[in-house]
Amino acid sequence: MTYYFCFCYHICRMFYSPLQALIFDSVYDSYRGVIVYTRIKEGTVRPGQDIKMMATGAIYKVVEVGTMSPAGLQPRDALGAGEVGYITASIKT
Repeated sequence: MTYYFCFCYHICRMFYSPLQALIFDSVYDSYRGVIVYTRIKEGTVRPGQDIKMMATGAIYKVVEVGTMSPAGLQPRDALGAGEVGYITASIKT
């Protein structure tokens, strides 16, 4: 039983912790601003949520999140821990 509780603790911690994400690439779109390609390490990101860039301290409001596919960018309701996708947040500079 100890293993079961430990496993559940780590799963809950991954999804309910504050957001931590690794940005591995980005592209600039003149209409959307910067599209950030990211892997979510802990937490969940949804449209309307505020995110903070640790390098600059700037805070942005998330406009859209989704995943990448051969057909293009596919919007989703949220990205959770362990998922790879994109975030747009009207980052212009």
